[in-house]
Amino acid sequence: MRRKKRTLFIILGAIFGILCIFIFFTVVRKIYQRESIHRQSRQHNLSDNMKTRSGRDSVRDLEFSPDGTVLAVATSDGILLYDTSTYETIKLLTADNYGISSISFSPDGKTIAGGGADKIVYLWDFHTGKRKQSFIGHRGNIINVVFSHDGKALASASIHDTNLWDINAGIHKKNYNGYTRMRSTLWLNNDEMIHASAEGTMTLLSDLMTRKQKMGLGGHKKSVKSISFSPDGKTMASGSWDNTIRLWDLPEGRYNKTLKGHKKSINSMMFSADGKLLASASRDNTARVWDVTTGKRMRTFKGHVADVSYIALSPDGKKLASWGLDQILVIWDVETGKINKSITVNITPIG
Repeated sequence: MRRKKRTLFIILGAIFGILCIFIFFTVVRKIYQRESIHRQSRQHNLSDNMKTRSGRDSVRDLEFSPDGTVLAVATSDGILLYDTSTYETIKLLTADNYGISSISFSPDGKTIAGGGADKIVYLWDFHTGKRKQSFIGHRGNIINVVFSHDGKALASASIHDTNLWDINAGIHKKNYNGYTRMRSTLWLNNDEMIHASAEGTMTLLSDLMTRKQKMGLGGHKKSVKSISFSPDGKTMASGSWDNTIRLWDLPEGRYNKTLKGHKKSINSMMFSADGKLLASASRDNTARVWDVTTGKRMRTFKGHVADVSYIALSPDGKKLASWGLDQILVIWDVETGKINKSITVNITPIG
């Protein structure tokens, strides 16, 4: 009798378990269908040139020229240059192999630098589009390039090393070996080169000229995902998976304030030319512009239907460019928050 009861309990338990699994997958399927319908509905309400395109995120960096007349877009094909009065393509600057992952304009706007997966740093004449120089020496994919304030030097970082180049002489000046995390950035002054990299919830700052670590800045509850320096190097922003941005006063490394509002992690950030504004891009499909002094959100930009990956502020702070995983480049009016232009970037498919 006991054996029969035990067998009956086992059978009933198995049936109950199967029912639970069936109910679980039914609920999950309904949720997925509802989200899918919601996404399709959102896309249906967008204009044709704002609809999601399939494919990988093929834009890697954005930057306005110092005079604001051109928007440079680093892609898997090279650097696309757009006239900011019409947003028509002016020209395409190409590398020898692969594409460009990071770009930087010289302070006088005459030269544009770029680097990518072929481990070469390229310099182009901005006005003619002709290549001026190529710097070879990196041991890994280049993830960051930046000009010095006087335009005489260029720093470039790969995942394995950082190099300093003399622009006028066209020669290599210094090399700093060591693994560089993808979540890192550089700030270069005439006699100072600061490297900031994410290390868990910390941001580590190192002076590459002296080859010494300066400090570690913590406070985030989750890992740091993006870092940005103000142009004068007096402020640093760290964006985290905890959905917040922390502002730091440099060179002391003193905590200033926390910017809250994004609903998901911070993909990238950029200060305005005068350092008074900070733009942020998030996985919550929005971009935001903040007042650095007060820490208040000035504007939220909604329109992308996927993560916003990269952003750029025009030198006068009046335009914001954003690129999302929906494969659309959007130009926003910072004051009104309205879309000035949405662009489908023509890029050769990858993979």
